[in-house]
Amino acid sequence: MNQLADILSKIQNPLLYASKNNFINLDKVKDLELCIHTQSKNALALQLDEPLKKIFKHLTDLFNQFDSLNSDQKKERIENALSTLEQMDIEQSNSLEKGPHQEKPLTTSIQYIKGVGPKISQMLGKKGIHTILDALYFLPRKYEDRRTIKKIASCMPGRTEIIRGTISMIDVIPYRRGRKRVFEMAVTDGSGMVIAKWFHFNERYMRQRFKRDQLVIMT
Repeated sequence: MNQLADILSKIQNPLLYASKNNFINLDKVKDLELCIHTQSKNALALQLDEPLKKIFKHLTDLFNQFDSLNSDQKKERIENALSTLEQMDIEQSNSLEKGPHQEKPLTTSIQYIKGVGPKISQMLGKKGIHTILDALYFLPRKYEDRRTIKKIASCMPGRTEIIRGTISMIDVIPYRRGRKRVFEMAVTDGSGMVIAKWFHFNERYMRQRFKRDQLVIMT
């Protein structure tokens, strides 16, 4: 096993163990912050392409002050890290390290990635994703920092706030004399209540996705 694959294994194994069976082992995994930081530092010392360096820097940022987070925040960071690692195929990690006689597989067509194929490749192409490199640079539109979750009662109008609460009501409300409908969901956290509204929605999907007494995080 080459250096990069070994580093990825040391990062991924404790994350998978912690997330197993709905994070039943979360409290058993110790020094996760130190582990991720150490292994990411080791990876950044290798001769890697810029997209891979960006991934390991992202992992380092994810686990800053990880030990001080609450359980829900830790779960979210671990899920984010595992999702990031899915971009990297350990079986091809030998070719991801730069060497004097190695090709650059990041220019390989996305079609040849396991699980993609021609059909999905065409769909990705519509979003400008044609190669592995394109996929690595296809980052989220924005990143929500959920380290600070506010009580509903302390949220300020006109500001972007993050809350965590329980769904107390779900309903579809008609308006404009019944010609249009809005999907409403009430969320409470003990300090107050907010009503979330969707004007464009698939009712079947929404009722399957959200249930009464379900814990949700909203922005």
